[in-house]
Amino acid sequence: MLHQHKHSREYLALRNDHIEKVEQLGSEVASLYPDWEARDQLIFDLYTTSNPWRFGLSAQETQQFIAKVQSPPMTEDELREELRKVQEAEERKAAIGKKIAETHRLNENLTPDERFERFKEAEARRSRERREYYRNYHKRRKEERRLQ
Repeated sequence: MLHQHKHSREYLALRNDHIEKVEQLGSEVASLYPDWEARDQLIFDLYTTSNPWRFGLSAQETQQFIAKVQSPPMTEDELREELRKVQEAEERKAAIGKKIAETHRLNENLTPDERFERFKEAEARRSRERREYYRNYHKRRKEERRLQ
């Protein structure tokens, strides 16, 4: 039922109207942005860089964001650092998505048995990497304790 409603003329007209208004707001923001203070630009960049914003943050999420940057007021350095963290997280998500798409593309012509065999090989490789990581971690910790 809901799926059919989303493709009605009324829904599509409302959706197109909404998209047009969002584009108008974006143009208005783009024209005003260069005149804003640096801190305001950082706050806006941080707000719009967060992934959920693209789909519309809820009123509660927006209030939480405002509270986070206002009390106590975040400094420009804190805002830059937070923005850097959010951007890095977005880059990691994009890299993961790219890797998944690449893997799907590479596996689409394989038989189920070949896919399973590749999966087992990848799991074995990850297991070896984990063991090596923890082996090195424990060596470092042991050396740190020895030096103390």
